[in-house]
Amino acid sequence: MAKLVGLPVAWTLCNDYHLVSRASQDGELVAPKSEMGRQFQGLARHLLAVTERPKPETSWKAGLKDLLPAPGRRRLRGRAHH
Repeated sequence: MAKLVGLPVAWTLCNDYHLVSRASQDGELVAPKSEMGRQFQGLARHLLAVTERPKPETSWKAGLKDLLPAPGRRRLRGRAHH
């Protein structure tokens, strides 16, 4: 492939037809802990240039961010219906 397009291969994935077929038939994702699932996660990190998984905020402040409007956006005014 590298010779064909003149670029180095950046990533390869294993061929697990049965795993992909089963996940597709069940309407599920490939199991993240499977070899292919780990390879997909690695590819995603590679594409996003992420080397470490960001630590989620666990404080009570993290939940408040979802309740506040994003910076620069006006809050919609609504009326309470009783």
